[in-house]
Amino acid sequence: MSCCRVKYLWLGNLILLNMYLNSSKEGWKQRLVTYTFVLLSSLIAYGYSFQRVNIYNQIPSIFSLLDPELYKNDFYIQEMIRFTPRFYYYSLIYLPTKLGLSVPAVCFFYYALAFFSFILGLYSLGQYLGNSKLSGAILAFLGLAVSSGTVGSVDIFRLEPIPSTFAMGVTVWGLYFCFRKQWILGYLFFGIACLLQFLVGLLPACLLTPSLMLYVTRNKCIRIAVLSFLTLGILASLVYVPMVITGNTSSGEIGNQEFVYLYGYIRHPWHIIFSTFSGEKWRNFIIFMGGGILCIKTSNSLKSEDKCNLILIIATSIFLLLLSYIFVELYPLSFFAKLQLARTTPFALIAVLIAVSVLVDEYYRKGNIALCLFLIIVPIMDNFGGLALAFRIVAIGLLVSNLLIPKIALKNRQVRIKIGKFSKTINSKLNSRKGRLVLYSIFLIFLVVSYYAFPILLFSLSFPFLEKEFPEFYRKSSRVIRPLIAIFLIFLTLQVTGVLSHSSLTPLQRDIKIYPQADESISKLALRFRQHSSKDAIVLVPPSDKRFRFYAERAVVVTFKSFPFTDQGIREWRNRLEALLGPLHPSMSSTAHLELLFSERSSSDLVDLAKRFGASYILTQVDWHPDIEGAVADRESEWILWRLR
Repeated sequence: MSCCRVKYLWLGNLILLNMYLNSSKEGWKQRLVTYTFVLLSSLIAYGYSFQRVNIYNQIPSIFSLLDPELYKNDFYIQEMIRFTPRFYYYSLIYLPTKLGLSVPAVCFFYYALAFFSFILGLYSLGQYLGNSKLSGAILAFLGLAVSSGTVGSVDIFRLEPIPSTFAMGVTVWGLYFCFRKQWILGYLFFGIACLLQFLVGLLPACLLTPSLMLYVTRNKCIRIAVLSFLTLGILASLVYVPMVITGNTSSGEIGNQEFVYLYGYIRHPWHIIFSTFSGEKWRNFIIFMGGGILCIKTSNSLKSEDKCNLILIIATSIFLLLLSYIFVELYPLSFFAKLQLARTTPFALIAVLIAVSVLVDEYYRKGNIALCLFLIIVPIMDNFGGLALAFRIVAIGLLVSNLLIPKIALKNRQVRIKIGKFSKTINSKLNSRKGRLVLYSIFLIFLVVSYYAFPILLFSLSFPFLEKEFPEFYRKSSRVIRPLIAIFLIFLTLQVTGVLSHSSLTPLQRDIKIYPQADESISKLALRFRQHSSKDAIVLVPPSDKRFRFYAERAVVVTFKSFPFTDQGIREWRNRLEALLGPLHPSMSSTAHLELLFSERSSSDLVDLAKRFGASYILTQVDWHPDIEGAVADRESEWILWRLR
């Protein structure tokens, strides 16, 4: 080969390499722009709220860490700032705020990270198992949109920056890596999630343990199981061991029956006591789990091993629910009450939604648009009452028929011919231009009625699929992506800086509530009290109250919502509530009943109790206690704040 030919060959290779690198660079940039648009638009469509009951209850502990003079006389806050399962969550927020950032801004930043991680995790999981961008998009959408199918008043993901929300952004990657057979990495993510919310990390690891053991048995690699459990155990011990060492748990001060009664029947019956769950919740759970198993069985895209793992997750969750019922309600053990095994049902629901998203992709590729759209809308139809139940039963009927009809058709040639003709006729009508227009219109109506933000959310999450499936549409719409990203960033910046507050970008999106607003009379009263009272003030409030401590930044005697983690704190919580309301009873989980008991206490009793616990103020309603011995410190609407003499 001549030197000239070698020279031109190298030159050609360099040109091709340069073209490849440039195209890869352009492709990387385009993907970054696309997914930035998806994440920002879906976050704005989904919404966010710092103004929730759980926030009011948890954030004051962070205020106390920032300023030790606050809440120094509040027994609940002082218990919570000891080493508890909230330690790492508090530290995560506390450390950046020491640099001068506001607590609400830090919480929103972490929430956005958790949201992005959750979306990308579900998208990756759906795309991997369904081998399709559509299945990834649908799984991400359903993971945010489905609000039924679980028991115990637990959700997959929430609007508020609470520990379980942060942990779910990590846990979803544990699921992803476990399904990819990267067990050690998966259990590492479960362990990290334990630091944020112990049960949200531990319980999915328990659900996947049967799958892990099955994998280990088949492949004879016990080392993987040992390392996986060791990784999870080390991280989980960072929560549990310090609590044991400091005596904050398992101190023996509270027996099994007493703990189950206080923690389960009194404080958290909606999480723990299965006999109190509504029949509707159980019915939806059974329908979702049964329908999910049918989806798994009818899927052609899912591998047999993945099918087995999904069914094992559902079956293990149901088995753990049975154990919880036995060892909480029949033979009370505090260990099972603390596990709150109803929290396994969101992960069983994710297994169901994986199967649904894979089936949606299968029917789309078969051209069965009607069934594809039907499967998307059925899980989110909670606003349709009896119609939703009917549609879910129809969906199960269709799944059963998809299992049985092929087997019957194989044995009977005439049946096979009739089914083929019928399917061809129906598909031709539905896939006509007019038929598709009707289908999409009905689908859009169902989306809007289910929740007004769903159309925008589904479009946002489906954008990578649209890029691949409809390149011409994507090419035209890509011109406005960058300007939209700029608008989203400006909108969020205005929200974080407080220029905009409690607003959405369009009427089809939820509000973004980064900073709390005093939009109720008790909140307004609390804000004024914060300005005119000393930091060491203690207030006797109605135990049903959930806002005053947060807005006033002052200590309160006791509230029903503020249940400590430590055994000593639980005892004190019980003693204070009993002193104020009498013997504890499960009916106290009702806000109305708490208010009734408080209003029935005489004014003199409240004064004596306030002095007993060192409180110099009493918060009540004018109609309840108009004649307390003291002076009126402030009043707002029906609420009145008395200063004791």
